[in-house]
Amino acid sequence: MKFRGLKNIFTIALMLLLWLLPAQMAVGAGKWSLFSYLSYYSGRYYLTETTRSLYVAGGLRYRSDRWNVSFSMPWIIQNSNLVQQTGNVFYPMGPDGNGRSHMDGDAMGMGDGWHSRHMNFQAPTSHILTGLGDAYGYISYRLYGGGFATYAVFANIQIKAPTASVQRGFGTGEWDYGGSFSFQKLFWRKWGAIVELGILDIGDPDSITFKNPVFGSLTLNWFVNPKVALTLYYLWYTQIQDQVEPPRYVNGGVHYQMSNTITLLVTVGRGMSSSSADFNMFTSLEVTL
Repeated sequence: MKFRGLKNIFTIALMLLLWLLPAQMAVGAGKWSLFSYLSYYSGRYYLTETTRSLYVAGGLRYRSDRWNVSFSMPWIIQNSNLVQQTGNVFYPMGPDGNGRSHMDGDAMGMGDGWHSRHMNFQAPTSHILTGLGDAYGYISYRLYGGGFATYAVFANIQIKAPTASVQRGFGTGEWDYGGSFSFQKLFWRKWGAIVELGILDIGDPDSITFKNPVFGSLTLNWFVNPKVALTLYYLWYTQIQDQVEPPRYVNGGVHYQMSNTITLLVTVGRGMSSSSADFNMFTSLEVTL
């Protein structure tokens, strides 16, 4: 699914948000924080062997009443580079169980397109591959609601910069863009729900054709007390490549306000399709400066 002028829309929206942001930061109403996260994915996807990937990242965030802006960059540790993070999708890039490479537009087998085009990719082994991943930027702006209101509407933009090594198979070497709107609602002071709907513009590297998927999510939160919240999260995408089932995930976790300046988030989940990790875990720690 290609959308004409999609990158132009993202560019215009990004420039507008970046034009508004300095004025807000100059007021000094926001706070800066440092965060780190660890994400782990394990599964066979449509591959023949299990791929395990660990992403360890650090980042910087600015947060105010209206803004949430962050930048992060991961270090990758995995037993194969047949699976990569593209846009905000963790997605298999290698051949399926029948030896067909979904990276090839003509669906060549391993005896043809795979060896000639993708010599840098390695099937899962006991050998560990490490390297720098792609950098991610995220901007969220509250359009309406918030404060003492029980609802809010946000506009969100995400960008992936191609800092990972293409030669080693850690990235596509292309820019990815994403935009979405999200609606947040609080019910009875104890329950909350967040609905998000957006689209990704995934850059097409050599010999790969990605669709620009629509994505959506539903998050349910139960605020046990002022410091602890339990969360349940469902994420889905429309098709990214022909003949490949799109990713879908269900995750559950806990958000713990350890102190006025330290926040911990832990989630675990599983994939619901052949292009999703069988198991995933995400842990983040954020310290407000």
